[in-house]
Amino acid sequence: MKKTMTISEVSRLLNIPEHTIRYYTDEGMIPGMKRAENNYRIFDEESVEWLKGTVYFRQLGLSMKDIRHYHDLCFSDDPEALKERYELLLSYCGRAKEEVRQAEERLRYLEYITERDRQVAERLLPDRKNPVRKKRD
Repeated sequence: MKKTMTISEVSRLLNIPEHTIRYYTDEGMIPGMKRAENNYRIFDEESVEWLKGTVYFRQLGLSMKDIRHYHDLCFSDDPEALKERYELLLSYCGRAKEEVRQAEERLRYLEYITERDRQVAERLLPDRKNPVRKKRD
């Protein structure tokens, strides 16, 4: 039997708030999610994977409608659905790679200005970013 988890355990595992998990489950974004006798949500490995995918797709900027469409493709028997799903995933990968590229560019800039300010603090360079000091220098 698969190990099941509570909503608080899943929240800690995926580092997302419990209310976000409740929202996604209430919206039907976790196919096959089960409930215990006390009506508490219980998650098995498969439901955690559906939730993780939903969270990642939302972080990528997909709408709930787009995620539902992807889920519909996952459950479709139409041979074209797999092809469309694959092409969607390729485009999502492209988006994610572009986000990584942009984040790396921001990091390079931050590292550059951090190093520059270190050199300014050690008086190796003049402080050209401070308008008060510009007037004095």
